[in-house]
Amino acid sequence: MSANDLLTLWIQNDDPFERWLLKHCVLSFGEKNAPYLYRILSAVRNYSNDEIISKIWFEIFDMDSVSSRIAEERKSYLHVLHRECHQSFQQIEEKIRIKIRHISDNISPDNNTNDPLRILMPYISGISFEERKFLVELIAETDDNTLEKYRKFLQSVYPELYHYLNWNDFQTDMHPQQDWVMEYFGEYNLSKLRNRSSGRLVKILKEKNADENSFYQWYYAVESDHDLPEEAFVIWIDGLGAEWFPLLEYLIESGKDRFVEKKYIRKVNLPTVTACNRPEHSHCVRDMDTFIHNKNSYTYPDDLIKQIEPMKKIVLQEIMGRSNDRILITSDHGFTALAQKQFGNQKKFDFSDADHEGRCMWTEKEYQSDTDFIVHTVEEGKKAVVALRHTSLYNTPCREVHGGATPEEVLVPCMLISKIQDNVQYTVRLMTKEISVKNPIMKIEIEPEPPVSPYLIIEGEKMKYIRDEDNWQISLKGFKAGTYPFCVEIIHQKIENKIRIKGGIQEKELF
Repeated sequence: MSANDLLTLWIQNDDPFERWLLKHCVLSFGEKNAPYLYRILSAVRNYSNDEIISKIWFEIFDMDSVSSRIAEERKSYLHVLHRECHQSFQQIEEKIRIKIRHISDNISPDNNTNDPLRILMPYISGISFEERKFLVELIAETDDNTLEKYRKFLQSVYPELYHYLNWNDFQTDMHPQQDWVMEYFGEYNLSKLRNRSSGRLVKILKEKNADENSFYQWYYAVESDHDLPEEAFVIWIDGLGAEWFPLLEYLIESGKDRFVEKKYIRKVNLPTVTACNRPEHSHCVRDMDTFIHNKNSYTYPDDLIKQIEPMKKIVLQEIMGRSNDRILITSDHGFTALAQKQFGNQKKFDFSDADHEGRCMWTEKEYQSDTDFIVHTVEEGKKAVVALRHTSLYNTPCREVHGGATPEEVLVPCMLISKIQDNVQYTVRLMTKEISVKNPIMKIEIEPEPPVSPYLIIEGEKMKYIRDEDNWQISLKGFKAGTYPFCVEIIHQKIENKIRIKGGIQEKELF
């Protein structure tokens, strides 16, 4: 029986005598196999749930030194408490905030490190709200190079945030000339994380939405509909912008029986309001839209963290919980957080009849499009003034809004999700067992052809393979010479192998 099993028994059996027996069972084995649990149970006195929950969370802060083994052991117990055993952790939020902030505030400048997260890593599980809030705020203050160093740790403790930011590895069937869309959303999501617009995002938006002509040039180049099966069950997620695409795909493919068969970024009708984009014959899910519209003001970083939770709930209940073989996910509009005053926007116009907090306005008057808005003909005789960038038509918004023509309001995900066929067994062939440090491209062949991209798991990193004609490949740039065990993950199947990376200089034998 594992230490996790023993802890599960403890939570499920509230009899003090049974817990006493479990305690002494663990103590009798000594601390070699489970040193953190041994330490905790040695100090248990009243055998209550609150006591052991508190000790698992906070005993680590009283230790003189914390090994990676202790940190991982503690994290596994926290998952037992709060996932498998459905225990609340609300009672620890304030205390965990104080403990982590105390360590952070007392990192000595003589520590020869500009990397406070390295010191804090053993103490952060990523489970509590306060831990996630601390991570967002810490990462928000890093430059791009430091953020790259944090990515691996972020993937292990807060995978939802990692995938929200992970536009670099995200792929769709968009035309190569529309690659700017991926870059834009990478910058948008990072701007939302850092609570400030990046210079690159501002530059892209000024170029693409400079005026009516530049906007329509990219807008009409993006498809609004695709050739997708009519028999699919359609789920319309109100307010789901393309910013959530990488996270949504991760949450779906982390499940047990679904995969993303096809995915597109599509445009919606202008103005970007539900009335103009309500899909017919679809099941509507309003969790995201309701959360944002119920906010009186935008709260950073809390709202970004809290918006991730409805996403997880939607995937679990509305997608994984359905019996349909195929599900089509779509949306009516996205939101923008960057139209608020705190991002440098000022009140410039006084269109008092504007709708959706100044993002659009129905009109019968003759207005002339300019660099801040366009006059869009919706149908014959019906026009709308639509905000072109983040300057609104009336008062400056105090929360996330929609109705305008920015990419985050206009572009939404479109995903065809299918059931996994459990009886498919994949074969992976390594095309060469040795690669060079100078050209570290690993190539594999897979039979039969998988419906989704496989992943490589190597040295604790998980990376997605890229399709290249008749094989799959991935770059191992940054890995030193040596032999590495790895695993290819195809949906939920894992195939293990080894690869050797040769150094750049080959020594000759001496005679």
